[in-house]
Amino acid sequence: MIYASHTVGREVQVEIELWLDYICPYSRKLFDCVYSQVIPEVEAQYPGRVSWTFNHQVQPWHPQGAILHEYAIAVGIESPERFWQFSKALFDESPRFYDEAVVDKSRNDLLSALGEIAGRVCIDHSRILQSVNIMPGTPANRGPLTIAHLKHYVKLGRQNGIHVSPTAVTNGLVDSSISSSWTTREWVTHIEGLLDN
Repeated sequence: MIYASHTVGREVQVEIELWLDYICPYSRKLFDCVYSQVIPEVEAQYPGRVSWTFNHQVQPWHPQGAILHEYAIAVGIESPERFWQFSKALFDESPRFYDEAVVDKSRNDLLSALGEIAGRVCIDHSRILQSVNIMPGTPANRGPLTIAHLKHYVKLGRQNGIHVSPTAVTNGLVDSSISSSWTTREWVTHIEGLLDN
């Protein structure tokens, strides 16, 4: 499952994939700039010529991150038109999920907190729970319904050598020049250099 912002108009010439972790403050910084400023400006200047894809980069040293990404994947399946908006809301509140803030929280506590955030962007938490709940019973270690999607991102990231968050991929190649500290102007200048004018 890929969450690209589909655009209309001329053929897409630049494809940018963002590998992001909801628990990573640098991912948050990059996402905030791209979502709030870069995408609107690029789309206004070059409509339909740049696509953006959000890829889930779960970092195992923040184990609660898997739950956040599972929930976001379920949002992408259930309400794909709200995925980017939900991601913005989740990044805005990500400090609520940092290690120190969740040390005493259970999986169900985290899902409840995610439900509050989902409700603010008009996502039905009860429908998402059907995909992310782990049902009690005979131990089978199956995980939630979204686990196959999460495994896909982990395998894809490993296969493509994605190790850190955030990582940007431009037209299929890891682009190590892109930084979470980039300004809107730096992003736009970089993209302009990739476009056929």
